Amino acid sequence: MGITVEIDEGRLRELMSATGTSTGEDAVRQAIEGVLRGRDRAGILDLEGRVEFDLDWREMERLELLAGRDDD
Repeated sequence: MGITVEIDEGRLRELMSATGTSTGEDAVRQAIEGVLRGRDRAGILDLEGRVEFDLDWREMERLELLAGRDDD
């Protein structure tokens, strides 16, 4: 999907510098991805205290190794 947006040139340069990109298009794409990742992280953090795990890390690792063998 294409869209045309007016962005202040100074702010766009600042965004390009912050994202380490060389084009405005790449900077905007990266900024959008960052916002969406942040939203996803916030959703995961909202689960704190609502999700219960019965397995300790050793048991989880054992199950991962077993599942990896099934992939072969």
